[in-house]
Amino acid sequence: MKKTPYILLLPLVLLFFGSCLEEIDDFEFNKTSRITINALVTNKKGPYTVHVSKSSNNIQDFNQKDRRILPAYFKHFGNSSSLSNTALTGPPYEPVTQAIVTLSDDQGNEEILEPWQGSLPPSQQEYWPTYQTFADLGFYRTRQFQGIPGRTYILTVQYEGQVYQATATMPLPAPAIDEMTLEDKLVPFTMGHNTYQVPTISFQEPQDQKNAYLFFGRILYNDERRLFFPHESDFWTSIAESFVVIDDQLLQPSVVDLRFEIPNLVILRDNRFLLEMHTLTPPALAYYQALKNQDKNLGGVFNSAPASPPSNFSNGALGFFRVSSVSSIITTKK
Repeated sequence: MKKTPYILLLPLVLLFFGSCLEEIDDFEFNKTSRITINALVTNKKGPYTVHVSKSSNNIQDFNQKDRRILPAYFKHFGNSSSLSNTALTGPPYEPVTQAIVTLSDDQGNEEILEPWQGSLPPSQQEYWPTYQTFADLGFYRTRQFQGIPGRTYILTVQYEGQVYQATATMPLPAPAIDEMTLEDKLVPFTMGHNTYQVPTISFQEPQDQKNAYLFFGRILYNDERRLFFPHESDFWTSIAESFVVIDDQLLQPSVVDLRFEIPNLVILRDNRFLLEMHTLTPPALAYYQALKNQDKNLGGVFNSAPASPPSNFSNGALGFFRVSSVSSIITTKK
């Protein structure tokens, strides 16, 4: 029998632009800025990316052109019509570009990350002309660091005389995905394509340990210029708009044809499709569950301001430092 995992919808604004939802109250940003750090290290070849920011009140007048490219921001402010005369003319946070970011492990390896000088996509530069590189947005990246399962990693950020630190141990290697197929799913009453593909996978689930998995999917195009961010998949995973998280408590030792849909990802026939399976530590699972609950509670007129999801950083920083081992598979529709 096919199992259906529960799905966590994780909006782009939460992951790419920081966990700043705690700062929103009655459609206004709190005057007290909080530093936010989001980072991911895997056992895949780097570079790995760290994003450092502070909450901001960068909301000003805007025109319809601005509003069309920023729909993700507005849905998290409740009723978007109430923002008809405001917009984010830059990122909805204050980039931290002068931090000292250090990644180390329990084997004595250490690296000071450098600002990521890669150019932003031209489309993004058009709307935020003062931001030309990822470094301008507060991104830092490694050069030679390599993540290894079983090792403990320490991420340290120094900024304005304060030190923020998180420690996480990378889980054991993720199970290999033995097989993946794409099944047709009919969507009636739709314009254009009315059939898309849903992945099903098979793998061996270790029963002697507690596990949780994050599944991230990406369509691979021959022309990478079609992608908004044509960069490494680790970076894609860091900013992914949505993916699927599974707790292994309902999984059998031999998982066969586990079927799930990745929200907001439309897979068409003949697409080359990459699926990654990331292991999650218990704190990481709690973090994503909190994001799920936070997103469910947004938007109501009588809802209180959402609480921040749990952070593994010290000194009151928001965000999360995730370390995951990864297995992956690529398939082409036959």
